[in-house]
Amino acid sequence: MYKHLEEEQQLTKHLNDTLQTNLLTISKLDEELEQRKNQLEVEVIEKTKRILDSEKLSTIGELSARLAHDIKNPLTTIKSTVKLLKTFQGKPIDEYVMKRFEMMDDSIFRISHQVDGVLDYIKKTPLKLEPTSLIGIIKASILPLNVPKNIQMNLPNNDVILKCDPIKMEVVFGNIVLNSIQSIEDNPGKIYVRYVETSEYVIIEVADSGQGIPAEHLDKIFDPLFTTKQRGTGLGLSSCKNIIEQHGGSISVKNTPTTFTIRMPNLLAKNNS
Repeated sequence: MYKHLEEEQQLTKHLNDTLQTNLLTISKLDEELEQRKNQLEVEVIEKTKRILDSEKLSTIGELSARLAHDIKNPLTTIKSTVKLLKTFQGKPIDEYVMKRFEMMDDSIFRISHQVDGVLDYIKKTPLKLEPTSLIGIIKASILPLNVPKNIQMNLPNNDVILKCDPIKMEVVFGNIVLNSIQSIEDNPGKIYVRYVETSEYVIIEVADSGQGIPAEHLDKIFDPLFTTKQRGTGLGLSSCKNIIEQHGGSISVKNTPTTFTIRMPNLLAKNNS
């Protein structure tokens, strides 16, 4: 009986020793797995960074090609128009010549807009915040666009003083209104700008009666280089998003009708409260 008990004790001890050994082995494996997991996380981060860097280079290349195409065509128009105008030296400027001048103005504007769009996207300069008339910003942004006669602009009668970077906000509204103009094209249309002020936000809406944005494009509309137009860099609305977010705000878009909604922090109201 004692012998049997002794054998059981030895067996129990052996099992305990084996269990301890296995536990130590498992603990060691856990440590190795944790180290390997951490190592893999570092590798994933490094590889992701390399992929993103590669995508940036690819994006720059794609952008350069698109810019070359977009700038070349207006420049060709300017060159040929200038050459043509030289033959009219010393003669009264008639309707034919004036039409050519308008073509030049349009081409020059297109070039300037393309270049400005790229610069606004690439260089994220610090904000220069100052209390500014919102209606003043909107009017200043519309002025260079030469809104066609077939489009009616509807601006608010009231004004809001917004603490923002007025130059950057002019870029935002200029891009959005230009997008509306291009959507309406030659059809009779309207563009509405309205806003409401709360203690937290200034909410601004820009809506138009244009052809709208295809549903499948709504989620991509603010992506860099995304565009459905033959002309354009696809950076205008992406720049708008960057500028608004730099101010701590947000921008969204919906259809029927196409409406861009901007929510800007009401910094002046917060400071006075």
